[in-house]
Amino acid sequence: MLNLHLQWGIDPGTFIMKKGVEILKSGSEYGVYGIIDVLDRFIHNVKHASQLNHEIGMPMPIEVADDMIRAQYALEFAVMQSRRFGVEIPDPKPGEHVDRTDSYKAWYEWWDTYIQRDMTSEQWGELNALLETGGDLSKFRPSGDWKPAVAQEVTTAVRPRND
Repeated sequence: MLNLHLQWGIDPGTFIMKKGVEILKSGSEYGVYGIIDVLDRFIHNVKHASQLNHEIGMPMPIEVADDMIRAQYALEFAVMQSRRFGVEIPDPKPGEHVDRTDSYKAWYEWWDTYIQRDMTSEQWGELNALLETGGDLSKFRPSGDWKPAVAQEVTTAVRPRND
């Protein structure tokens, strides 16, 4: 049975193993992004499958629903760990979900663009080898800085209209 007395963003829940929690608390920035990405994709896929099940009149097994809630606790815990890298996210109030701020979105998008679009196959090979051996991942980081993207969004949002 699922323990619903956990705090969103504060408690990692039980979906990810102890090693994953250690990576989130003290691992590399790539490791935090990677865990967030995997959890986000898992939740998206379960929601999609749930919608398909609903459309054909087949209920989702309770274990799958529990896994999705546990994954959501883990995801929100992981999102909060991005604060270690300068992301600005307020502590969630009891019973409330983590606010994915503009700062978080800029950081995540910066990483996602690098990982999903910019890395070459040679870089992927080198990264995978380092992941297997526990090597230094610091060279695998997007170039530039994600923080100007947040400043640009804020500036654009408050710019007066010239009508």
